Amino acid sequence: MPKQFLPLTGEQSSFKDAVMMLSQDDLFDPITWANRGYRFVLPEEMAAVDACSSFRPNDLTR
Repeated sequence: MPKQFLPLTGEQSSFKDAVMMLSQDDLFDPITWANRGYRFVLPEEMAAVDACSSFRPNDLTR
């Protein structure tokens, strides 16, 4: 599991902390870009902090 999904400095992961900080103003729903391997982890993390998100898989090839 990548470190951004682990609770390293508190009770919540740094990903959850960032989502909560960005979604406070209700200006927009976050758009999450990540590798397809995390397509199931990201919705669970977002649901845990009651945030909505659009997941965009990173399909770019080099």
